[in-house]
Amino acid sequence: MHKSYETVPVGSIDPAYQRYRLGQPSFDVENLKDAINRSGLIHPVVVKPVPEGKYGLVVGFRRYDAVKKLGHSHIDAIILGPDEEWDEKKFDLECLKFAITERSCQRPLDVFELLCAIERLKDHLDVQEIVAISPAVFNQVLNPSIVRQYIRMAGLSENLRVLMSTGRLSVKPALMLSDIPTEQADVFGAVFSKISLSSSNQKDVIQLSLEISSRDKKPVKQIFSNDPFLQILKDDHLDPRAKGKKIKEMIAELRFPHLTQARNTFTKTCRSLGLSGRIQLTPPKNFEGLDYSLSFQFQSLSEFESCLKKLDQLSGDEQFRRLFP
Repeated sequence: MHKSYETVPVGSIDPAYQRYRLGQPSFDVENLKDAINRSGLIHPVVVKPVPEGKYGLVVGFRRYDAVKKLGHSHIDAIILGPDEEWDEKKFDLECLKFAITERSCQRPLDVFELLCAIERLKDHLDVQEIVAISPAVFNQVLNPSIVRQYIRMAGLSENLRVLMSTGRLSVKPALMLSDIPTEQADVFGAVFSKISLSSSNQKDVIQLSLEISSRDKKPVKQIFSNDPFLQILKDDHLDPRAKGKKIKEMIAELRFPHLTQARNTFTKTCRSLGLSGRIQLTPPKNFEGLDYSLSFQFQSLSEFESCLKKLDQLSGDEQFRRLFP
């Protein structure tokens, strides 16, 4: 690939050409502006020729934004050109590799950047070829399963990618969202942006919500537009974890109303019988099966005898007997 060093007019760079931008657009370039104003542009931007006599940025999007906001008329640039035997597709691939390498040598790519990079490389390379170039281009070894996962998530919206890069959306739930329409996926993204849930709980919320949507024949958006959900999401007195717990519980109640009713009745009866302290009665999981378990704690012989006396009384209690089918 040919490189030439020139000073080009700022106006000759097409800001709409975003092919090689890997990260999220950053509008906060004040510190960079101050540094350039004080010391000049230390590292030139990297560009390639694009149609209509313009240049497209390959590397240096924030530097370009800062120089433009400073009102400079020209900017130092490295202009990339293809080797003689390259066609446009080969040139595009080499520019992509250049942009990814430049970023990965500074620091490890975040999830957003990895998604963008692999999404664009898949236009040129298959999974094994991406794996083969990963040490040199990504500055890390990518295994085939990871590459396949990122290719599968290539259709995720920018909002969901941002959530992934900030840790608010885990990979496994994101894979689930990649298999449903974008409009539905973005509804979950809007909810997850306000709450905090583990990866498994995010998967549960997605799965149960989709089942409710199918059963009740209403869109997912309508489920979370109901007042009880909105009140939780807008409650400033609840932290994201507390909101997540309540949302998960409400979704489970909607999905399994009879199970929720059975659990509430069981809990209420146990409390009435005094089985919510040192003596604990545990039902079968989801009340499916016949195996109940009973445990009790004691710190002295007298407490032990007291627990045994309570258990003996329970055996003849009609309310206790009604707990069992």
